Amino acid sequence: MLSELKREFLKLLEEDLEFRYAVAGFIGLDEILKRLEKHDEKFNELLGRLDKHEQLFIEIFKRLDRHEEIFTDILERLDRHEAELAKLREDMMEGFKRHDEILAMHAQEIAGLRRDFRDMLSVVKRMEARLSRVERTLEKVTLDIEEEAREVLRSRLREMGYEVDLDILRLPMLEIDIYGVSRDLCVIGEATVRLGVRSLDRFIGKVERLEKLYPDKLKPKKVVLVYTCLATDEAVRKARERGIWILKALGDITPFTILEG
Repeated sequence: MLSELKREFLKLLEEDLEFRYAVAGFIGLDEILKRLEKHDEKFNELLGRLDKHEQLFIEIFKRLDRHEEIFTDILERLDRHEAELAKLREDMMEGFKRHDEILAMHAQEIAGLRRDFRDMLSVVKRMEARLSRVERTLEKVTLDIEEEAREVLRSRLREMGYEVDLDILRLPMLEIDIYGVSRDLCVIGEATVRLGVRSLDRFIGKVERLEKLYPDKLKPKKVVLVYTCLATDEAVRKARERGIWILKALGDITPFTILEG
């Protein structure tokens, strides 16, 4: 019966935690067990922290491995760039050498161009002198044709019963070659050696500016005319449409027209 009691006691110690604590406390081991339990908890906590630190070290080692790979790649790239720079230096030196050779070849060409330029300047100066003579001649011809135009027009208008004193009309920003007034009629004209569409348009623009800026210079009736030696067919057609009288010393190119309004 005693042995049976022992087996039952040992079984309770093994299987019943509260019974085991009660017996331990009874025999003075309760405090020791609690302390051991606390130490187990702290030990387990330390083991958990060690696991975390181990994971951290593993991550650090992985990053170091990646950084090592990156550093190795950078070194390889630097090696390649150094080789490329060396080749670039070589190419630049070769390029400078070729550039010097080209400059040397062009030096003679430049010297020849300078000689040609001096010769061209001499030709240009001669041409300028000729142009100056031509301009003076054209200016004289223009003055002559303006004077001729006024003389011919005075005579033609007198034949038609209009006594008009014709002269140049100079106004701010505007100049009319031929201008005159007789009672309710004003004469507005241009004198040119050759009349084309562009020169006719310029003259029409002058007449329009005169009408807009200086209406006091106009009369109820007006004769708009161009005196010329030669007129293009297109200019004649346009002048005829607008009622512009074109004439020359030997006769009319378009009919004499009096415009009203």
